[in-house]
Amino acid sequence: MARSVRYTDPDSHAGSVLGALLLAALLLASLPAHADPRLMAAARGGDAEAAEHLGVMYETGSGVRRNEAEAAYWYGRAAQAGRRQAQYAYAQFLETGAGITRDEKAALEWHLKAACQGHLGAVANIAAMLASGRGTAMDRLSAYRLLLWAKEQRGQDSRKPQIQASLDAIGAGLRARERKAATPLDPSALQTRLMPGRPLAQR
Repeated sequence: MARSVRYTDPDSHAGSVLGALLLAALLLASLPAHADPRLMAAARGGDAEAAEHLGVMYETGSGVRRNEAEAAYWYGRAAQAGRRQAQYAYAQFLETGAGITRDEKAALEWHLKAACQGHLGAVANIAAMLASGRGTAMDRLSAYRLLLWAKEQRGQDSRKPQIQASLDAIGAGLRARERKAATPLDPSALQTRLMPGRPLAQR
């Protein structure tokens, strides 16, 4: 019995891909460049929650066109007002240089601010930077001790696998007696060693 052969027209497939790309471009172009004026006014007026919300919107492209520079700016405004999640997000922008001038020292400082408010993701990032000597002098033991502290904290369970993986990786580079003698290090103990966050540029 002859076997049937399914033939796919490559031009047809290419056309469908092109059509999908064009549709995505049209949808992106239809998003406004700026967020709702009322939200913008609230953020400019000092509403830290509104500023953080704008950061999320510009970072993710939720209801507005993605704009890393705007996201970094609004996260920075909210971070300066003490919003823990915004401090963490702003630190990540500084760490990677997305939408803002890369500055690992400042990133470490803002991660520390968030960590002192109990943000375990920030603690994990500080540990990674200490372990690799980014933004500060290398200190694997302090990194390990920070992660021991983070592991003891309640809540933020979604962060715990990351904390444990980092603990195992950094611990592998320490001597057995160092790991055994290590005690948890509260991130606030690093404040005298790491300078507070720098003033943000106004516009």
